[in-house]
Amino acid sequence: MNFNENEMISISGLNSKQMAMMNVIWSCQNESQFLEWYLALSHADRLLAESLLEILRQEFIEKFLEMDSMNEVKTTLDRIFKK
Repeated sequence: MNFNENEMISISGLNSKQMAMMNVIWSCQNESQFLEWYLALSHADRLLAESLLEILRQEFIEKFLEMDSMNEVKTTLDRIFKK
């Protein structure tokens, strides 16, 4: 599932309920909007939302590390080929 037009984060294998919840999470404009939605959920749905948030956290971390590593590789290659 892609969350923006830049395809920065992609999560596959979600069922329709998980996708719907992820879309709500992604569309929240601020913390209070998210909390209002989250607090209205049943206990089971809150657990599901928390699981989805953890997936998002992991995907962001992986994407950040990927980007950081690529910058390091580019810097290193630039140093090698400029000399």
